[in-house]
Amino acid sequence: MSQQHQKWLDLVKERMQQKGWNRSDLAQVAGVSSSMIT
Repeated sequence: MSQQHQKWLDLVKERMQQKGWNRSDLAQVAGVSSSMIT
């Protein structure tokens, strides 16, 4: 995994924590099924 990819994942995880979201919430907002969010 590239450094940029890891940075992006860390940022997404941080924002999810700030908003109190879980993967299902993120999937719903993104318009995909929760199984697409890993």
